Amino acid sequence: LKAGMQHFSNHFGFLFRELHGQTACEAAFDVFGKDDTMTMIRQCIPAMDENNHHHSRILNYVARHCPRLMKDMVNCYQPNVSQKDPQTGLYPFMLAASFDTCDLSSVYLLLHHNPRLLNGGCKSSCNLHKMEERQGKS
Repeated sequence: LKAGMQHFSNHFGFLFRELHGQTACEAAFDVFGKDDTMTMIRQCIPAMDENNHHHSRILNYVARHCPRLMKDMVNCYQPNVSQKDPQTGLYPFMLAASFDTCDLSSVYLLLHHNPRLLNGGCKSSCNLHKMEERQGKS
């Protein structure tokens, strides 16, 4: 895993590349168990970048290339669920929803772990509606 990350970091060491119907990550689950495998992944792919900022890159990659592993990755990278992608400015659930390969359950899972993202949108639109009502009454 370390060598793969060193040489193929943009592809997360091909951890999520499928071969014979199974990813390297899933094969490692079978050999080492899920807990030990996730510990190794977390050591090689830290949740924070070099500037000590949370980044959601791994969740975005999993959503696009292997959504069936989303639950395991969300459990491992929980703080990253609420972080915007620095390139697009979108939250992981938004990016997941935009990928043709991602299923609705992955989007739901990401939202389930951070429902305040939806509450903020509702609050803003509700406040706007109230403001418009007050302006109409004056």
